[in-house]
Amino acid sequence: LSVDESKIKDSRDITTKAESLDNTNDTNLENNISYENLHINFFDLKTEKFIEYIEVINDEKTERKDIGFDKKSDITKIDISSKKIDSTDLKIMYGIKISNVGEIAGRALELTDFIPEGFSFDKDKNLNWYKDGDVIKTTILNNTILEPGESTIVYVELNWDLNKEAVGKKVNNAEISLYYNESDAKDVTEDNSDSKELIVTVKTGAVTYVSIVIIGLFVLAVIVYEKKLKLARKGEKHVK
Repeated sequence: LSVDESKIKDSRDITTKAESLDNTNDTNLENNISYENLHINFFDLKTEKFIEYIEVINDEKTERKDIGFDKKSDITKIDISSKKIDSTDLKIMYGIKISNVGEIAGRALELTDFIPEGFSFDKDKNLNWYKDGDVIKTTILNNTILEPGESTIVYVELNWDLNKEAVGKKVNNAEISLYYNESDAKDVTEDNSDSKELIVTVKTGAVTYVSIVIIGLFVLAVIVYEKKLKLARKGEKHVK
């Protein structure tokens, strides 16, 4: 029995019909027909991209911001001082969670990560990954069989060399580029790839400047008030 999985919609249960053409003496045609209910198991590997942590590195210190899988849907944002932006680098540890959400065991033979523009890849820190043109790939899960319900996580470290022009939003995308299962079932779902956004903004001195101006105006108002109060008191003495 051959099934075109791309044409199977929400239901994986089908009914097959078989008809015998040899028994021509039976006038009841229903006796020559048999039905069989079948369930078609499906294969589905799901990819989820997240940021495990970010290290903000500058001339003064290194700060680490832990994020993790539980916050994969949250907006990830880093604020950098305008005075330090040109001397700051980000080390970003991305996680790629591969889950078998189907009914057939299988393998994610190859993962592909699409490095955002402005990011760099250090092979020495990612021994299980290799560069392939403008992308990086890994076959670390080549021999890992994921049974239905099982999952595993692969990590990759990328660097973002910052400057005033290289800020804003960066999107890192990863996908399962090759997979295998013994049933030769196709993964026709759309969850084989996922992306994660990272936003970097530049903090200017605007807030500090405004605070100084407000304090200055307050002090000036106090001085003017005290001068007016002294003049008023002198006027009262003169009247007496």
